[in-house]
Amino acid sequence: MEAVDAGADRSAADGADTGDGGAPCDPETLAAAIRMVTGQAGLPTSCASPLPPSDAVDATGARNATRAFLAATLAVPPEAFTVNALPCGGEVGATCASHFNHDLYKSNGTLADALLPAAKNIESCAVYIEETIWTAVVNGVTGPAEVCISGLTPTGKLIGIAFFNDRMSCP
Repeated sequence: MEAVDAGADRSAADGADTGDGGAPCDPETLAAAIRMVTGQAGLPTSCASPLPPSDAVDATGARNATRAFLAATLAVPPEAFTVNALPCGGEVGATCASHFNHDLYKSNGTLADALLPAAKNIESCAVYIEETIWTAVVNGVTGPAEVCISGLTPTGKLIGIAFFNDRMSCP
């Protein structure tokens, strides 16, 4: 499936305030918020991490950077991953942030709700926004699904959240 090009002409993407009190589309501000809420709302079974602000020019580059981060974090080869990119918007109008929240709720509702403002921030300021679900198969064993929301800042940096269903996998 193709990533949603959220459009670079939206007001938040050109530097408008996103309403969360932080700098719009600033990977460092978002990373600090994600770490804070993970510490407060994390359960012993799951956690979340900011995606590193890697350079990318499009959805494929963002996806490749996300794959590299997950591979390094989980110590598995990048080619072991399969990805399912979920559609956002469309006829039902569900946003990527609401899809992300829904999918995380199945594992950790407290953390899902705590991460929703950060997911909305990504959605309000980034382009090529998508929710992706990653699974790695190593030696015939399928690992837990890792759920991500990501996009690109107006300056071409990856911005996003990776949710790990196994806390032992957390970076």
